[in-house]
Amino acid sequence: MWSSGRRVLQELLSQPAVRSFSLTPAQNTVVVERWWQVPLSKVGSPPRLHPRRHRIYKFVEDTKSAPKEKMELILTQTVPKLGGRGDTVFVKKSVGRNKLLPEGLAVYPSPENKQIFAEELRLLREGKVEERVQTRTGQLTVEFLKRSKLRIYKMPSDDFQVNKEVVRRQLLRRLRLVVPPHALSLPFESVKDLGDYWCEITVNGIETVRVPVSVVPDEDRSARHRQQAAADISEPADAEEAAVKAVSDAAVEAEAGKDCETASASAGASAVESTQTSEETTAPPSDSHKKG
Repeated sequence: MWSSGRRVLQELLSQPAVRSFSLTPAQNTVVVERWWQVPLSKVGSPPRLHPRRHRIYKFVEDTKSAPKEKMELILTQTVPKLGGRGDTVFVKKSVGRNKLLPEGLAVYPSPENKQIFAEELRLLREGKVEERVQTRTGQLTVEFLKRSKLRIYKMPSDDFQVNKEVVRRQLLRRLRLVVPPHALSLPFESVKDLGDYWCEITVNGIETVRVPVSVVPDEDRSARHRQQAAADISEPADAEEAAVKAVSDAAVEAEAGKDCETASASAGASAVESTQTSEETTAPPSDSHKKG
């Protein structure tokens, strides 16, 4: 009986199992290894496993607590707060599989895709102007320049003049913008007079933005600094005056309250005295009527 049952069990275990594989990655994977190493076997022979010893495992790693790796993708369109076309980004797998890939906003970084975007980048730098496409950073720079204005203060010196180098330094100092010499053009060689001017900045050789430039006297800056200093000084003085006023108001209120309490106390004392006086002046009823 036992031999027949063992034979049936061996036949069931020897048959190939039919399984339906899942298309989703396994979750909560645990890495283990055998406690006892399996000895080497002869070439072409299966390894000889001990029935009990080689079924003992020891814990190595639990991937549930391990940091999840991010997905590498190449954007095909400009995605806010992420990047522009051709940028390689690393995002969460849920974001890549549920949003970027289904909506066609990104592709996998395969060698073919990398070559396509590298060719686009080469055409952007070397191709014709009408065939170029502005990058996301270039678009943000153009929008920033359209709402910018440069102000240059004239120094009290005879050697003062405004030229391309001065404008480049002021753009870096005032607007935190690095402009190469070939991307900046001025309608003048150099000027010394006060007034309103302009300069043109070309972004990536595609779009040109005209930025207003004003040359103002240095007194304006000095007056503004003096106003700021006066405001800084007046603020503590106003605060001190407000504190003194608050303390004086509190003292006045306290005095008024004390006077009210004194008046009420005196009024109460007078009322008690009048009551006592009335009680003393009122004579008790005589008993003569009762006796009569």
